[in-house]
This record gives sequence, structure tokens and C-alpha cells, in this order.
Amino acid sequence: MKLKIIITYFTSCIMFFASCSQQSKGGINKAEGNEQLLKLRIDSLREAELSGIKKLNFEEFYKKAMMIDSGEVMLKINHAYSVAHQKSDYKEALNELRVLFDKYPNNPELLFAYGTIIYSFNPDSAFYYCEKSLAIEPKNWMNWYYLSMYYDEQKITQKSLQAINNAIAIRPNNIKLRLVRGAFKMEIEDYKGAYEDMDTIPEGISDPNFYGNRAECLFHLNKFELAILDCDKYLAISKNPISDIYITRAYSKINLKRNYEGYEDLKKAKEMGNNSADDTYKQLDEYFKTHTKSD
Repeated sequence: MKLKIIITYFTSCIMFFASCSQQSKGGINKAEGNEQLLKLRIDSLREAELSGIKKLNFEEFYKKAMMIDSGEVMLKINHAYSVAHQKSDYKEALNELRVLFDKYPNNPELLFAYGTIIYSFNPDSAFYYCEKSLAIEPKNWMNWYYLSMYYDEQKITQKSLQAINNAIAIRPNNIKLRLVRGAFKMEIEDYKGAYEDMDTIPEGISDPNFYGNRAECLFHLNKFELAILDCDKYLAISKNPISDIYITRAYSKINLKRNYEGYEDLKKAKEMGNNSADDTYKQLDEYFKTHTKSD
């Protein structure tokens, strides 16, 4: 089980804000569909504070872009993102960018933006444009991050790891990038490596799935007490907890001989429609019909 990471420190206006930050400074139910990835890109950088612009709607983003950067490419990119998300009109968004190719055939931001939008319905073409962009501008850590997410969405795990490694090589002190890499390592069941990346979770992090992923790693490493603590943290901040977290906590408790507590977690998961641990639940259900909670 790898929980879907909803990272809220990037935004839809990726290229504009990535460009601004670089200039000024010279950061798992699995697949939820391509639309969710586009929304993820749109919901972000607000928390990362790379731009200092927070909680603005798309028109405000666009107006701000006009004030900060009058470059034709950056304005078109940001507007194309708003068209793609607000109107779900990918054709119009792509047309806005396509007219720029004759004038700027090798602009890396334009290439990556085109790949980002076309990814929503044609991932293979998206990879071509994104990879071409990064061949031209290999130091763009943010675009390496997004490419890693695209690969992960398509379950191309080795490439997702290569891409996130490139991002980390450029931004080695970015803890959140390491948390994402840890989640990718879970795909290949490298729980030791995943835990090493997830060892430090920043205080006040808003995404509970980081705790859920680390709990899963700790369970596989037989660190059951710590796994329970991370499950508790996940449940404390998750608005819509998934049933798998109760399964992880249940088996962690059962391994610590806290059978009735484990039984209660399995019961909760079953009530949520998760029958993956049904055999264990039935055994414990029968057991506690004739035994006390402390047995």
C-alpha cells in the first residue's frame, strides 16, 4: 500500500513560479487519474512560498504574471494552465502554446508546459516534450519533480526514481523531495531505503499520507510501535482516512499481542468496506466471543 501523495507546495503556474524562484534565488491510494495530477499542480507552491504569492485565483495569478514578467512565453503558459483547469479545455490550452513553437521551438518552459497539458490525455507524448525540455534545461529541479510524478502515475517506477534523484541532486536539502522518493521506493518494496528517505517529516506538514507511507515502511521493518504512532498521526490530521491505515495499525498491534485493539481496527476497516483482512477478523471475532479483551 502506497498512499497517494497530495503535495501542496507546488502550483499550476509551475513554469512562471519556477522561473521566478530560480531568478530570485540564482522543494498512497495510488492513481487517482490524470485530472487529479493537474489539480495537484494547480493547488501547490502556495505552501512552499517560493513566490510569495498565496491563495490567488487564476485571474489574479495571470494579472500578477503580467506585472512581474511581460515575457510572451510565460504569460501564455500561465494562461494555458488556467484554461486547461478552469474550462477543462485542453485543446484550447494546447492551441495557445502551439502558436509559439515557430517562434520559440526550443524554449524549455514552453516544451514542458506543452507536455504537462498533453499529459492529461496522452502520457507518451507528454514524456517526449518533458524529456526534451529537461535535455535543454537539466537544472530545473521542479520540472524533474513533476516528471517523476508523471512516471509514477503511469507506474514507470525506475524512471520516476531517476527523475526524483535528479531533482534531489539539484536541491539536496529539500526534505519533501526525499519524502516523495521514499514513496516511490515503496513501489519496488525497498522499505529500508524508503524509511531512510522518510525518517524526518517536518512538523506541521499538511499531507497525512506521508505518515501513512512511513507507517507502512515501519510495519515491514518490524518496527510496530513506531508504525502505530505514525498511523495515529495520519488519523489525527486526515479528513478522509482510508481503510488500509486501520489494517496496518491492526496488524502492528496484533504483532505486539494487543489482539483486541487490533481486532477493533480490523472491524473499523471492515465497516469501511475493506475485506482484505477478513480471515484474520473472523478468527478474532470468534475468539473474543469466548475470551475477554485482556486475553
